[in-house]
Amino acid sequence: MSDNKINLANSFNIIGQVISIEPCGNGRINKTFKIETIDNNNNKHEYILQRINTNLFTNPKLLMNNIELVTDFVKECATKDGSDMDVLNIVKTNNGENYLEDADGNAYRVYDYIKNSKSVDSCADNPALFCECGRIFGEFQNMLRDFDASLLTETIPDFHNTQKRYNTFIEAIKNCKNIERFYKAKETIKTYMQLAEKHHLPTIITSKLRNGTLPLRVTHNDTKLNNVAFDRNSNRALAVLDLDTVMPGAVCYDFGDAIRFGCNTEDEESTDFDNIQFNENLFREYTKGYLSSAYNFLTDEEIESLHKGAMVMTFECGMRFLTDYLQDDVYFGAKYEDNNLNRAKNQVTYLQRLIEKEPTMLDIIHSELNDILENSNNK
Repeated sequence: MSDNKINLANSFNIIGQVISIEPCGNGRINKTFKIETIDNNNNKHEYILQRINTNLFTNPKLLMNNIELVTDFVKECATKDGSDMDVLNIVKTNNGENYLEDADGNAYRVYDYIKNSKSVDSCADNPALFCECGRIFGEFQNMLRDFDASLLTETIPDFHNTQKRYNTFIEAIKNCKNIERFYKAKETIKTYMQLAEKHHLPTIITSKLRNGTLPLRVTHNDTKLNNVAFDRNSNRALAVLDLDTVMPGAVCYDFGDAIRFGCNTEDEESTDFDNIQFNENLFREYTKGYLSSAYNFLTDEEIESLHKGAMVMTFECGMRFLTDYLQDDVYFGAKYEDNNLNRAKNQVTYLQRLIEKEPTMLDIIHSELNDILENSNNK
């Protein structure tokens, strides 16, 4: 525990004397530490300290303004609605700011640690966790249903502008100077382009946002299982974590990204493409949880878009992997030579499974919604 970290921690309005600062979690974007303190009454307190990745989030002031606006609004709604949902609580600096910038331009923030919580990376052995994941993300969106999404800044501009992502992909193909990589990727490129044209994947969501068919909502944009805090004992979802990408968008982005990540029977790093399938059971669990807390504010058009979100998010993510491969791995990086090409193949294989299962996904969504409405009417 260095003096620098202790001094940094003490620059925030924490309670007690610092007794430990240890690395925490396995996130790849921000560096995260857990602070433990002890006060004069021998009570222990826990906090999360993070160094914000300013290479990705170039304006930490706007980033933290987004997070403060959203968390303040959710806290107010939770109190009003009697919800037991926990919310990230920003610990201000001693000067009353929501983050600290040091002399070297590094940006830091502190949150209260959510007590008795754990994070989970897989729910393959416990599908109920995925149901809870869906419920908490649905509740998060429900709490923010009346929030004016236009107040939020795009922390990563055009993050889910799939048409723009597709245009960048086409430019990467045209400008690829690595001939060997181009020919290795040729068939995968062809598959992405064919699916894009046949299923209108670059525009199917963005066009509806532009014309108002889909309302602009507050979206989390990184709805992975490990961005939820679960109770250590009961496995109940307590809170939504990692609000860095909270931005305006369509609800199907969040639903879709959870399905992209959670219902692929293979990890996104897997090259066992023949074994990639769509896990219907996990899809049903997530859908059940999500709709149980989100059904009362979603429009009919939003409900019908949920499964499309899964397809578009998978298409977009895979296309970004392939773009990076053609640009020599400048964004995602790579563990080995063809890593991003294989990631792209993984995602496009999964996308094909999702397209095949589109009627099944719709049936499950309608079935779970009907069950929820029936139960609600019988109360």
